[in-house]
Amino acid sequence: MKDEKMRIMKSYIVSNLHSIDLTVYQLGTEECRPLHSFGPAIRNHYLFHYIWKGKGIVYTDNAEFHLLAGQGFLIWPGQEYLYCADQNDPWHYSWVEFDGFKASELMLSAGFSATNPIYTSNDKIEQEKMKNAFLNILEYSENQPLELIGYLYLLLSALIASSDLRKEVSSVSLRDFYVQEAIYFIEGNYSNRDMTVQDIAIHCRLDRSYMGKIFKVAKGLSLKEFLVRYRINKACELLQTTNHPISKISNMVGYSDIYSFSRAFRASMNVPPSQWRSANRILTPPTTG
Repeated sequence: MKDEKMRIMKSYIVSNLHSIDLTVYQLGTEECRPLHSFGPAIRNHYLFHYIWKGKGIVYTDNAEFHLLAGQGFLIWPGQEYLYCADQNDPWHYSWVEFDGFKASELMLSAGFSATNPIYTSNDKIEQEKMKNAFLNILEYSENQPLELIGYLYLLLSALIASSDLRKEVSSVSLRDFYVQEAIYFIEGNYSNRDMTVQDIAIHCRLDRSYMGKIFKVAKGLSLKEFLVRYRINKACELLQTTNHPISKISNMVGYSDIYSFSRAFRASMNVPPSQWRSANRILTPPTTG
């Protein structure tokens, strides 16, 4: 039975996996000791915990939440959290840390926010799907990175469908159209080092301030932040799969010099590009002919 496998503490840092839409950073499961706590801490990515049994407390800046088995909680990027297992019935939970351009939209669809990070469900069928997807993620093999992404999509889909706070997806609005147009423009022009936020707004035929506002609401990032993250994601793909020198890659993703690229890369990935390449390189056979 899969429950028995979960009794052992497991934790994985995921490498050799990079996707612009959704990326898994780490995952694990643990039966906590009484009063075992983590934090106060701030995460750079989304971190969802599901409680299999037991109970505990989650503390945020302005609230505390007492949680039981069958509930969960989402750590929102940039927010400070502390969570602690119960003294008499400590929780056993599993977690997955993820991010990507679709992450904010999906979590908002599930009803999560920085001030409301709690998952509850009365839909037993969808919740069972979510639990099964979680169990499959915990069986992660480093040889199956695409399968891991697939299970993450299944997990988040069931998480949204089973959440008591889920929001119905409305038809595509004019705002969504402009946001998508901005993304298409970035995808086609990110290598142009002279591209600015003003250029994106002009392409969408909108005032720069208004364009920035609707983009931030839709994606949780400013246009400038999105552009930087897109360029860094593209740089990661090139670092993993090519032998191009870093100076060439910096130029290919829209940076005028290697120094500004290295600063931006380190700010985003917490390590220099050369170190990231060493840890995440995907070896490909040499081409012939």
